[in-house]
Amino acid sequence: MKKQCILKNLQKSIVAIVCTLLLLSCEKEDNFIAGQENSSQFFELSNLPEKPSFAKDIENKEEVRKFTITTKEEQLHFTLKPVFNANFFGKKRFLMGNVSINGKDEKATMTLGENGFLISYQKEEEEFEIVYKERLELGQNKLNTEIKSILEKNKNNTEFLSQLRKKGMSYSKVYDQFNTVSKKRQISANEKVMESGQNYSIINTTQERDKNSFTHASCTIENNIIKNSGFINTKVAPRTFYTHVVVDKTYDEKGYGVLTASLIEHMPDLTINIWALSNDQIIGFDPTNPTTLTNFSDFLQAVAQVKNSIDQLNKWRNHLVKRMKYLPKQGAFGLLKEDRWKTQNGEISYGSAYTGAYNYNEDYSDQSTRAFSSYIACDNNVVTIGHEIGHLLGAKHVNNATDIMAATIDIFTPSRHKDANNIKAIKSTLGR
Repeated sequence: MKKQCILKNLQKSIVAIVCTLLLLSCEKEDNFIAGQENSSQFFELSNLPEKPSFAKDIENKEEVRKFTITTKEEQLHFTLKPVFNANFFGKKRFLMGNVSINGKDEKATMTLGENGFLISYQKEEEEFEIVYKERLELGQNKLNTEIKSILEKNKNNTEFLSQLRKKGMSYSKVYDQFNTVSKKRQISANEKVMESGQNYSIINTTQERDKNSFTHASCTIENNIIKNSGFINTKVAPRTFYTHVVVDKTYDEKGYGVLTASLIEHMPDLTINIWALSNDQIIGFDPTNPTTLTNFSDFLQAVAQVKNSIDQLNKWRNHLVKRMKYLPKQGAFGLLKEDRWKTQNGEISYGSAYTGAYNYNEDYSDQSTRAFSSYIACDNNVVTIGHEIGHLLGAKHVNNATDIMAATIDIFTPSRHKDANNIKAIKSTLGR
């Protein structure tokens, strides 16, 4: 009996020892795995690689990317999820979420390029970006490269040069319009570099009022109300938003993220497609057919900079109508330019569009159900494309400086829709 008790106690002791060893082993394994995860997701801004692991291609819509970027002053803890239903030039490139700074959560987004990434985040009502040393390659400049090549091959073509002169253009100005001189990202006068590393910098992009250099700007939507246009209502209520663009030089890549975030925030399941128009669609130049040089010069005239934004919009729309049968059958067609315009009153204008035109056909002669609308925007402010497309989707100007539909841009860059009536109008246009 005594031996049995001793044996049972011994068995219990062995079991306890084994369990303890297993528990310690599990704890060590968990600690090791957690340590691996933490070490692989902590980065220093000073030596941040061009394509870190958190900026890999998006493949899984359920993934959550958690990573920390350490600066000289603080740690930025990001938690971002892919916006799987947003496509920038044929790829899923956009993530949204938050950043925790000193225990406080703020909104954050990330755009993925072929050569790097762009992170935008807020901190105490100011806006910051972690920017790559070069412009992001998103695939938006393919047409520019083709246009530049056509120009170079025809720089001594007397017939082509004569066409340009007859249409009021010079070869040098046209070439400069599509020649991206440098891939290096330019820092504007309203941006302040907070810290720089080998590949990335942190920039405060909050626009501050400067008595000497500050610009008060607006768009010219007050002249473009759809109800007076005579455009045809196609009765189309798409649950997908399409925009097709032509980019003059290099448009600020942050604008695509601002546009996407402004819509996805209120319609998480909305599909957003941003595409670049091709030669076949918008120009129609065939190098084996010299007569198509006329198509090329017509296109160059349509996108050449003019002073007045309404004139620019009308030129752009008229060219789209000429190329109608070659264009995609649905969407908003944008001309994104480097330079801004003036309004009819002489004020600075960042863009123009017709309010509520997205479900309309802007071609007066076409009685089909094609949904076709146009807009223009410049990249002097990154919210411009989101603002003008807001108009196309039915949003009107609001007297709120923190709303993306503010009539004028003064102190900072508002990037969200906040007005209830505008949000309702946009949802209605998109069949929500």
